[in-house]
Parts: sequence; C-alpha cells; structure tokens
Amino acid sequence: MSLLSNVNKQDSGIPSVKSAIVVASVWFLITFPGRAGFDTVYAIQLMRDGETTNWWTAWYFRILQVLTFNGKNIFVFALFGILLLTLSFLFFVRGLPFSTKVLNFAFYGTVISPIFGVFGVTVQHDVLQTSGLLLLLGLEIRNVRGMIMSTNKKLFL
Repeated sequence: MSLLSNVNKQDSGIPSVKSAIVVASVWFLITFPGRAGFDTVYAIQLMRDGETTNWWTAWYFRILQVLTFNGKNIFVFALFGILLLTLSFLFFVRGLPFSTKVLNFAFYGTVISPIFGVFGVTVQHDVLQTSGLLLLLGLEIRNVRGMIMSTNKKLFL
C-alpha cells in the first residue's frame, strides 16, 4: 500500500483525488494567474532587486523564489497552493469518522466556497501553513482511529 492508498479509493463514494484536482483546477482557471498578498508583493520586489529578508523563513522565501521564477510569474505558485490545499483538505476529511454523505457534504461544501478558492490561489505563506496543519490533523485523526499500521510495512493511510 502506498501513502495515498486510502485517499485513492474511488468505489467507496467518498471524494476522490480526481475530483479534488478538478475542483482545484477550476479555481485556478477562474482566478488565473492567482492573487498576491501584500507581503508577497514586498517579497517579489526584494527578489527583483536581488535582495532577501528574514521577514519570513528562508525556506518559504526560497520556495516563493523558485515557484515564481524569481518574482516574474505567480501562476505556478498559485496552482501549487490550490492543489496542495485541496488535496490536504481531502486527506483531512477522508480521515474523519463520519458517513459518506457527511464526508461528501463537508468536502464539496467547503471546496466550492469562494472563500476556499480565493484563499487557495493567494500567493502567501498562509496557504502552505494551512495545508501543513490539515495534513498533520489528518495524520493524527488516522493515528487515533488506528488507521496507521507501520510494523515492517509501509505506512497505511
């Protein structure tokens, strides 16, 4: 079993990775090329001037630098952000101990919201941090529910 084995079940009626990618892609296309927050505009200006800062972590600044092609385009970062956020939310929702109907409502009701879509395509560190938090919560829920087995096997999620 792979790390995403539980997320890829499509015959169970629970939201699939494909549906998550479709929703993320729609939000990306609607808001192309993405949105830049104030701090991102400042960071991009620093990149263009050949400078750096310790305002954010160096890791975030370098990710931003790579995914925006040194501040020239934000669309790759926006696509990365909405995909990561949507898939992280899917991972979180699929770990919840509720019926398929409730899981579908929670997932689709959230990801079709303009708040979710606009937040996901906004180029800022908050999207990455929220995605990380959702992944950690999803792992902890699975751990508590006993869905993770790691004895001489790969991690089952």
